[in-house]
Amino acid sequence: MDAAALARWSEALGLPVPIQFVEVTGSTNADLKALAKRGAPNGTTLVAGIQTAGRGRMGRRWEMASGTGLTMSIVLRPALSLGRAPLVCLAAAVALAEACGPEYRIKWPNDVLGPDGSKVAGILAEVDANGSAVRWVVVGLGVNVSDAPAAFPQAGALERIDGRPRDRARLAAEIAVGVLQSVDRLTRLPGEVLGAWRARNATLGTRVQVGAVQGVAIGIDPNGALRVRDDEGAEHRILSGDL
Repeated sequence: MDAAALARWSEALGLPVPIQFVEVTGSTNADLKALAKRGAPNGTTLVAGIQTAGRGRMGRRWEMASGTGLTMSIVLRPALSLGRAPLVCLAAAVALAEACGPEYRIKWPNDVLGPDGSKVAGILAEVDANGSAVRWVVVGLGVNVSDAPAAFPQAGALERIDGRPRDRARLAAEIAVGVLQSVDRLTRLPGEVLGAWRARNATLGTRVQVGAVQGVAIGIDPNGALRVRDDEGAEHRILSGDL
């Protein structure tokens, strides 16, 4: 995976902005947030060969050995209100799961799981707003392609799970195209995207705990919040948290 391969796949798959490549960086999200503030257009994408300060949600680090996975970020400029910004993460998760394969599922809100329940990919979305309107969202995506960190027994890798080899440059372009299309659909046909998320989900109908709330996940609302019914029958609406 290098700049030339990413440029070829960007052109082949019709990306509006060719994917940029950097051999080593601290965080692709941090790099693209700086570019977004300077006006980088919708679809600007950065892939890193090595990421030294990768981050996940809840302040966690994202660990990945060089050459085994994919770390990338995308600038999105959806016409959405700030209250609906969490839907961007769900739309991106749908695209990411689809790029991984038909057997991969989504754990609310941002993890992609293999059929064995292992985590193969994650998403970190960071939002900037102008009043009540979204100005931009930078979506960071990390995928374990050929291997997963041994220190995290719950982690899996695509090729270890399904045995299908991946061209990482092609996968990066497929993910970028899928995310752009999914977020575009979100602004026009939000029900369609939520339906696709429900069809892939691994959360609804299961017993969950998010912070102090315990109960059964019964749905997601039109803004992407998880609906949980506790043991007393009360319903909780949770916009973010550690599930």
